[in-house]
Amino acid sequence: MKILFALTLVVSVTPAQLQPVGVAGFWWNGTTTPTAGSTYSFTCAPIPVSVQVGEPVVLRVVGEFTYPYLLGMAPSATRCLSLPGVFNSVLLDDPVTIITSGSLDQTSPLLVWPSGFTELNVILPPSVPTGATFSLQAAAWSGGQGLFQPVLTVAFDVTVL
Repeated sequence: MKILFALTLVVSVTPAQLQPVGVAGFWWNGTTTPTAGSTYSFTCAPIPVSVQVGEPVVLRVVGEFTYPYLLGMAPSATRCLSLPGVFNSVLLDDPVTIITSGSLDQTSPLLVWPSGFTELNVILPPSVPTGATFSLQAAAWSGGQGLFQPVLTVAFDVTVL
């Protein structure tokens, strides 16, 4: 009977109840490209998005609530470089410029995991020429199963229309 009880106890803690490791998200929400991005998956292929000068775009970085994030920009994103101790890979090519950083200061009951995010409202100035391209990638922290480690997100290849 003790064995049956022990098995029942072990089975009742299913993997679905454990928080995944290496989870962070990066989302694009605009008019020309309405929604793009990912939280639970990663690919070394940047996601193509388009924007017009003056168009408002909301960038959402998702990760551990109150933990830091970075947003990097580069002329392109063609590499897939793994870094020790960091989930996923760096896609941005050199030179990389950190255009903003902060902490994930918002939370939502709808976000089960990870629960923190920040939204950045961006409008390209009129000085950005049509046809310009650049890439964006974010980094945040994931705390799944108690392992707090930095995570790189998917990247966006942005084309200005």
